[in-house]
Amino acid sequence: NKPSFLNNGNEYKSDDGFLNDLDIFGQGSIFHRINRTATKIGIEKLVSSFQNPLLAKDQIIHNQQVINELSTKTQFKQDLLANNLLID
Repeated sequence: NKPSFLNNGNEYKSDDGFLNDLDIFGQGSIFHRINRTATKIGIEKLVSSFQNPLLAKDQIIHNQQVINELSTKTQFKQDLLANNLLID
């Protein structure tokens, strides 16, 4: 439960809409707690997933299956993050 050194999404904060009401972006936000991206493309994809949530049942189920599979691959995720942090 330590603060993350990764991007907290503060630049995506907005005064309007549910994203601000739910504390999605900024220091200590949901984005900050789950963000493990290390590239601009990764950050943009994660931001987009909050700004444009999936609505179709089949897309949600597919996304959950992918997340479930990746949740068991700790070494892969750590290696991927470490390698991406080296990218300038």
